[in-house]
Amino acid sequence: MQPAPALSFPDKQRSSAPEPAVVFDLVFETRRIEQWLRFGTPSRSETLDPWRLRVGFTAGAVFARVRWRGGPFGTTFSHLDILRARPTPCPAFGHETAPSGDFGCSVSSITGRVDVLVRLSGWGRVQQALRLIDGIEAVGLDPTGIAPDYWHHVHANLSVGLKPRAYSLARHQAWLDRAALHEPVP
Repeated sequence: MQPAPALSFPDKQRSSAPEPAVVFDLVFETRRIEQWLRFGTPSRSETLDPWRLRVGFTAGAVFARVRWRGGPFGTTFSHLDILRARPTPCPAFGHETAPSGDFGCSVSSITGRVDVLVRLSGWGRVQQALRLIDGIEAVGLDPTGIAPDYWHHVHANLSVGLKPRAYSLARHQAWLDRAALHEPVP
């Protein structure tokens, strides 16, 4: 198990930051409970105590959350979620609840609604997904801005033990061209 990247977010970012649509806590107790962001930039963060950081993401933001738990005999739980925040106000920062008719998903320990792009369990699958993210970054792309369809492809393939296709600059350009025909890319 590689150590998680250090979390360094400014406490209680200025009030001019956009209101978060989703909020959750990241817990980090070395070799016991480790939760971290693999990619994505929170619009708001707040240190709750030395082990917990509350982060919030604006609507449309894509982020990857890794959760790992260990015990005396090694890994007991590992999970990767790649999610897109839905445009709903978030009660965790004192805002109204989501309006009726919002069809986003509820995900454990996240306040607010999200679109699930990837949801994987098991350290082997999580490692494969992390390597795919590394590959996307290696070609110079930001994982938050790639085609959502690709994340669905990754989820579908890794869930059944198949190897997903690599994401390339040509595939990314095709997605940008397709998106330009229909609507502006966020």
